[in-house]
Amino acid sequence: MYQDYRVIDADGHVLEPPDLWERYIDPEFRHQAPKGFGVMSMDVLGHRMPDVPGGLADVAPDYTTGPSARYGFAARQGFNPASQVEALDIEGIDIAVLYPSRGLYAASVDAIPPRLAGAICRAYNRWLADFCRYAPTRLYGAGMVTMHDPDTAVKEAVYAVEQLGMKAIFIRPNPVNGRTIDHQDFDALYGEIERLGVPLATHEGAGVHLNQFGRDRYDKLFKLHMVCHAVENMGGCLDLIVGGVLERHPALRCVFLESGAGWAPWWLERMDEHFEGYFGPREAPYLRMKPSEYFKRQCFISTEVDERGTKYVVDAFGDDCLVLGSDYPHGDGKFPNAIKEFVAVDTLSEAVKRKTLWDNPARLYGISTQVAS
Repeated sequence: MYQDYRVIDADGHVLEPPDLWERYIDPEFRHQAPKGFGVMSMDVLGHRMPDVPGGLADVAPDYTTGPSARYGFAARQGFNPASQVEALDIEGIDIAVLYPSRGLYAASVDAIPPRLAGAICRAYNRWLADFCRYAPTRLYGAGMVTMHDPDTAVKEAVYAVEQLGMKAIFIRPNPVNGRTIDHQDFDALYGEIERLGVPLATHEGAGVHLNQFGRDRYDKLFKLHMVCHAVENMGGCLDLIVGGVLERHPALRCVFLESGAGWAPWWLERMDEHFEGYFGPREAPYLRMKPSEYFKRQCFISTEVDERGTKYVVDAFGDDCLVLGSDYPHGDGKFPNAIKEFVAVDTLSEAVKRKTLWDNPARLYGISTQVAS
């Protein structure tokens, strides 16, 4: 708890050990297991990621001085579960729903064999379940599935939720092998997630060997990260709504993570304009509502901790769709002051802040509002 605010971090991250996949993957695939190196980098069948044409440093940061020193206590413990809980206590966070770091890249290659992609997801989900068992009322996982093979994704979603207790199913918003996320091949997956009663979460990460916005023109991480995190989720939102996924699956909850929230009002207004004008009747006649109405009905979005423009999201959609992600322990996160900075934002009301920190993420992830801090 921070002051008198109960807090759910809707987008925290683990920092996986570099040998996770070598230890947790099924024996059949061990010789092809992704290998970690550097800070959060991966080698997947010879594809090194994150991969930015201008190059990235492969060495771990100095956790004793400079900006990374704030994570030194966790680095000394190998970013283990105990350090994760310690970080929650430092921030004043009651509960965190955890997403990957290295895992953002582990299956992010178009050419990866589908069965291997499935095995990579299974290994990560096993490891994450073990990680969360350290503090089962405070650490919850989001299960990862592959979009390389829809049938494998369906099976993994069921396993992750029913056997491992995951609170969400996570995908990247990028196209995989030419299929955008609204492709009807994925309808069985979305139907299963809908049946399981957990949300579909989209989360981007810069520098993958997939079709990624900005990768064709930018050779530095600054520009690529700026573009892909926001625009890939904008594209994912467009796909899920205009592609008819939310029309076909009206009980499916979706959340767009780590892309800021300020784009949503403008993007949905533009989507509505296209729908009501020339394009809607010709290309999306199956939609029975305006795109913004699907967003209001089924979508959540995470705000940055110091994002003053989030008030426009409230103006456009009300205050039921906002959640907060700390982005711990990444370099652009605001630890140890993430919650402090959010509470200090003067463009949001007290009621909106409380809903964003607890009520909305509890509803999104199906977390009991009676959970004690």
